[in-house]
Amino acid sequence: MFAETLISHEIFPLKKHDTCNSAVVFMHEWGVSELPVVENTKVIGYVSLDEISIKSHKLKVEAFIKNDKQIIASSYQHIFELIKIIDENDLSTISIIDQENQFLGIVSFREIFKNINRNSSLSQTGGIITLEMLAKDYSLSELSRIVEYNDVNILNVYINAASDGENTILVSLKFNHTDLKNVIASLQRHGKIIRNISQAEITEDSFSNRYDWLIKYLNT
Repeated sequence: MFAETLISHEIFPLKKHDTCNSAVVFMHEWGVSELPVVENTKVIGYVSLDEISIKSHKLKVEAFIKNDKQIIASSYQHIFELIKIIDENDLSTISIIDQENQFLGIVSFREIFKNINRNSSLSQTGGIITLEMLAKDYSLSELSRIVEYNDVNILNVYINAASDGENTILVSLKFNHTDLKNVIASLQRHGKIIRNISQAEITEDSFSNRYDWLIKYLNT
């Protein structure tokens, strides 16, 4: 998925002469914490909700334009690159430009999240097991071999550092089955340390349930 395919049709940029009151209303309505300011198809900066919400609502946003963060990305950049930029700059939106630096539109973190959920294995039904191991011992091929012996496949892998040591990692594995009894037994026979197990089934027609699961998964 590339940036140009994620542009929102509901979120629009500000103009220099918009009032702070209008900008605050827009941001609250769209659920974002900043918006770009565009002039003659060029992004000239952004305005932060935190800053303008405490100012006189009659003032123009022009007085509060900031340029201290990377708020733009190219239309051909991958969704993973957008996530990195948004995270590093603590943003809720990012402006997309073409090769001539012309403003194309806005991508929101919320839309990125929805696309990942809709178009990846994260939304598929399946249990999760989180393993703890030394980084040097991690081998996806070995883990795949262990679980596939039980006719179960790994759909997704998420790795993050454990809080108790730089060399220890937590490996969260998403499977294509919810009943993981045999997988658990196999992992334990191979000496794997299991930190957490989630076998609760997630219904396909419940976005709320998938959302709660994904937040828990990403925060493991």
